[in-house]
Amino acid sequence: MSSRKNIKYTILDDAAANGAGNSIQCTDFRHCVITVHASDTSDMNIKFQGSVADPGQDPDFESDSDRDNDWSFVQVKNYSDGNAIVGSSGIVLATEGHHAQYEADINGLDYITAQIYSYVAGDVTVRISLYND
Repeated sequence: MSSRKNIKYTILDDAAANGAGNSIQCTDFRHCVITVHASDTSDMNIKFQGSVADPGQDPDFESDSDRDNDWSFVQVKNYSDGNAIVGSSGIVLATEGHHAQYEADINGLDYITAQIYSYVAGDVTVRISLYND
């Protein structure tokens, strides 16, 4: 029997516009698995963002990062091929269905989210699973 603590959240749910999803507090977790499910008509870019903001002080991921709103893009690794995706580049979805899993290094982060950039069409759902060993 596993004693692993595992909590799942939906960050974006059938989202179809530019903008950040739910900000998830990940302070007490070491690992983060992300699933991305996009429609066949999806044409957008998904980027992941993390912050070391104090708990209870949710960063504004839609505003620029600065001294009082500290966040950065987070690199993710594709589970299917092991390739790293640079955080500032994100996952580019271009008019094809996309169903994949990724791993994000959240060591030391307090919050994580996903944000849609360059939206043209389609919708996307992004879920995360946070856990410890």
